[in-house]
Amino acid sequence: MKCYHCGDPCESSTEVIYKDHPFCCFGCRTVFEILESNSLEDYYDLEHFPGLKTQSNRKDQFAFLDLDEFKHQWIRFE
Repeated sequence: MKCYHCGDPCESSTEVIYKDHPFCCFGCRTVFEILESNSLEDYYDLEHFPGLKTQSNRKDQFAFLDLDEFKHQWIRFE
């Protein structure tokens, strides 16, 4: 079964069924619910699986957030 939102395979351990649609995770289901609650279901008419996931394999992608220079410049309260 493919996720109604992104098209990824739905694994039985993480599969979520909502309004007769399979979703691979609660994130995809949440996006569907947000679109539906704002009458934007036509989004799914654009493409068969329009919701593309962004995946990063870089573990250090947000390491700069831990740098003292960044914290001093952007954090106002700790």
